[in-house]
Amino acid sequence: MGHRDGQLTLAQVSARIVARAKALVKQVVAIAEEVETAGELEARVAAAWRQGGAEALGELLSMRFGEQEGSGRECACGGRQKFMGYRPRGMWTVLGRARVERAYYWCPTCGATHYVGSEELGDAAGGKSLGVQESRSLLSAQMPFAEARDKLERLLGVHTCTSEVEKHAEGWGERLEAEWEGEVEAVFEEHLTVLPEAAPERLYVAVDACKTPLTDQWRETKIGAVYEPRGRDADGVDVAGRITYVGTVYRPYEAVGRRLYVEALRRGLGLAKEVVVLGDGAPWIWELAATHFPQATQIVDWFHVSEHLWKVAHAVHGSASAEAAAWVDQQQTHLRAGEVEAVMQTLRNLEPSPEAADLVRKDIEYFETNRDRMKYHEYRRKGMHVGSGIVESACKHVANERLKRSGCRWTQPGAQATLNLRILDLNGRWDAYWNRQRRVA
Repeated sequence: MGHRDGQLTLAQVSARIVARAKALVKQVVAIAEEVETAGELEARVAAAWRQGGAEALGELLSMRFGEQEGSGRECACGGRQKFMGYRPRGMWTVLGRARVERAYYWCPTCGATHYVGSEELGDAAGGKSLGVQESRSLLSAQMPFAEARDKLERLLGVHTCTSEVEKHAEGWGERLEAEWEGEVEAVFEEHLTVLPEAAPERLYVAVDACKTPLTDQWRETKIGAVYEPRGRDADGVDVAGRITYVGTVYRPYEAVGRRLYVEALRRGLGLAKEVVVLGDGAPWIWELAATHFPQATQIVDWFHVSEHLWKVAHAVHGSASAEAAAWVDQQQTHLRAGEVEAVMQTLRNLEPSPEAADLVRKDIEYFETNRDRMKYHEYRRKGMHVGSGIVESACKHVANERLKRSGCRWTQPGAQATLNLRILDLNGRWDAYWNRQRRVA
């Protein structure tokens, strides 16, 4: 049995908290007289206040969520559960370990038990408050689960195990997955209108892919980035403003395309005067662009185009040769001037060795396919970005820094859930999401 037999009134709880507060004041005054350094005083007073706060929180949680619901309650078996008194339980909160007491019911027919407030008091999360769940989810988005466990203990004094951190952090990531997929479905079924955050003059959409180690083998993770300029640099080129991301692990490109479209709507797609899609030339990127951003200016990444030229130059003129460098420089000059046809004609006029012939043929096809995406003279005149470096960097920052750690092997749902948490944070929507959870928890 707990230390009380009946319900507590607000006045009783208030009296207990006041008594604890008075004792706490005496305690911190005594601490101030004992210690000699500011650092030690800060640490000990903080610990005392946290302990006192946890005790007060436990009292309030017990009163608000753990009180008796009558002498009996219906049981799922059809019988009736009897009130058996109060049972104490430890609960980890952001203030530390709190003691909560809940009314306990037992069914004599089937033996089932029930604790009042199980959902509100974190029973499903191993006795961890919503604040603790948020903290470990945030840490798990940044670092391996074992490190998140250690940091949680050091920062909040919360003791837990690695498997629990992983389980519950991924659980929140899976909730995000369901929420975001539901939002996408609602938008495409025209049941939901996304309110734009702004009305940008120009909106950029960029997409790329990287590899993630899943349990079976390395699989493709697709990352999308949306941003608008916040001005121009000294050369008259757009300077990227706030960047937001979407990402999918080992799913068809259409999955990231749909999410990218919804994110672009949120960033002002419907109000933007101009939309630019950047990509590295992969066919799926342009299929995605044609489906969701049909009026956009499509730009193939300058650096990927240059890589194609360098591969041909090395194959035809020799690796790291002066002739190869001069040849690439000439072709880049043509491209900057908008002379794509001149580059293609140069490629057609080459007389490669049999070993290099296939490479040259494929590059001719590459330039044929993407020629309308290589109007770099026009793009530069308008101050547009011609490189997809932002989304390439996003692949590293958003996905690889967390998912591609040494020794990591993920399930697809686990990788997606963790990526979701990371994206929620990087997109600057973490606080809004968890504030919403606090209002319903």
